[in-house]
Amino acid sequence: MTVEYLEGKRNKFLSPITLFLFFNLIYFFVNPLSDYSLALYDQMYSQLYSEWTLPWVENKIESTGLDFGSYSQLYQTASDNISKSIMILNIPIIALFVYMMTFSKRKFYFDNLIFVFHIFSIFIFSWTQIGWIKLIGDALPITDDSIVIDILGLFFTMVLPVLYSILSIKKFMDVKWHWSIVLGTGVMISIILANLIYRLIILFVTLWVT
Repeated sequence: MTVEYLEGKRNKFLSPITLFLFFNLIYFFVNPLSDYSLALYDQMYSQLYSEWTLPWVENKIESTGLDFGSYSQLYQTASDNISKSIMILNIPIIALFVYMMTFSKRKFYFDNLIFVFHIFSIFIFSWTQIGWIKLIGDALPITDDSIVIDILGLFFTMVLPVLYSILSIKKFMDVKWHWSIVLGTGVMISIILANLIYRLIILFVTLWVT
């Protein structure tokens, strides 16, 4: 879709933004992962930026007059809604990382932006399938379905996105398989880095509105 869209063959496809918004709407209601809306405790103590932001968070809690538990609930509700509402901010961040990797062949940031709109939409779609995993496990005629659920969870959150990254970057960049594996891995790393930046943004915005 990305290659044909950039070649001007756009009539048979949804626009990249429309496609992303469609899957983001599904994600908004399904809410399968907490990676984009961490609990306040995790934001305070388990992130790379936690040491830097911790004093600000503590001052914010103190200024509200609430205990940690009460403010955590307030924070989580706001964080969940904000994280799903501004998910699109991940797109330009990831596209910047991909642009730095693919500059030798794709010299325009716009090309990478379209690519990331498509690939991130597929990732969101893959993540929304997690909600079905428990239903699949319950339907299986086995006593202990935990292993099956773990395998399916790993497939939809990691294996499928990685495979898609490799296949899509190969088509997008028109490179040999060994480079597509390297660049596909780079795309995944870009998503992880963007996730870290996005978590920091969510922390700032949520503290500001609560």
